[in-house]
Amino acid sequence: IDTRTATEYGVVRTYFDVTFNWTTGSAVRAGVDDASGPLGGNNTGVGVYYAFIQFAGFTMGKAISQFSPPWTGYPGNNASYLIGGPDDVTGINQLAYTAQFGNGVSAAVSLEDSSGIYFNSAGMYTYNSYNRAPLYALDANGGIINNGWAGSNIPDIVGQIRVDQAWGLFQVSAVAHNLHPSYYGGIPANGAPSDAWGFAVTAGLSLKNLPTGAGDSINFDVTYADGASRYVVGGVSPDTWTFAGNKGTTQAFLYSSDGVFGLNGGIEKTQAWGLRGAFNHNWDPYWSSSLFGSYTQVRYNNNARALAAVSTLCPVTITTCNPGGNLWQIGTVLRWTPVKNLTFSGEVLYSYIETLMVGRQSNGTIAKDNGTWTFGVRAQRVF
Repeated sequence: IDTRTATEYGVVRTYFDVTFNWTTGSAVRAGVDDASGPLGGNNTGVGVYYAFIQFAGFTMGKAISQFSPPWTGYPGNNASYLIGGPDDVTGINQLAYTAQFGNGVSAAVSLEDSSGIYFNSAGMYTYNSYNRAPLYALDANGGIINNGWAGSNIPDIVGQIRVDQAWGLFQVSAVAHNLHPSYYGGIPANGAPSDAWGFAVTAGLSLKNLPTGAGDSINFDVTYADGASRYVVGGVSPDTWTFAGNKGTTQAFLYSSDGVFGLNGGIEKTQAWGLRGAFNHNWDPYWSSSLFGSYTQVRYNNNARALAAVSTLCPVTITTCNPGGNLWQIGTVLRWTPVKNLTFSGEVLYSYIETLMVGRQSNGTIAKDNGTWTFGVRAQRVF
């Protein structure tokens, strides 16, 4: 629902986007897993993507982050999400102001939600955030406390400069991200490490009016983060990636986080960078396709790897403990639009993890690079 009203202060806009979804086997059933079947999740229901008001240059509510390029994680209008950059496609709470300077030049500043990721006693997600990855904290016995956060004191502070022209657009954004850790070992008497600041920067470029055909485009972005990993491995993506191969005898690992800290030490921030892009081509008025891909690196410094090596983050039989890694993705989608506003598409994506772990787990599984295929079809009606 998109409404726009002319006023003496300019256009007042309200925007609301709601989704109804259902996932096989996800209906919630009371009780515990038993002979009647597993206890379901909560992926069935109603969700709000966007809900915001725009007035006199201000955006107030739930919208795409001012940090993100317009395509978020979908440079090729793909259904599969690409990591390697910000992906808050379902919106994030914010208070933003955008100034227009003419000739398509604009700048924006924004305060954006910085809520943490929380885990229940079984170590499962109970809440997710677009811009805050786990802060791994070691307890006195080498166990990992996944939720090493102590809440949030300061929202993420975002700045953006953007140029929109007939040839496309160019955007540069930066964010300051506060890391507010909990107590050492989860015990108040132990005290807590000092706060730290992470940051991320991104640049996005879109090229239109290409010689390959009318409506063709290239979308590309590159992002670097230090202590703000969800701006690279984020959005609808998980923080922990594991790909199994050879009937489960091998496994590739990649753990994304904002940082790691142990007893009486400061936060060792995690570094990440990524790039992704797509070429979008129209073959004729009815057929179009996109080729898209991404590359992402997550890195832990020597101190962080030493902490991980004596924790439950790495199995005891792993000879080289390194939670970071590289993730490649490449895919394509073919779309058919037989009549206006009705599109059928088929998509394939290949993702490949280059793990930095070396060794064999206690269950015999060997740490090794692995990949996985994703296939999808979609029918989309716009009205």
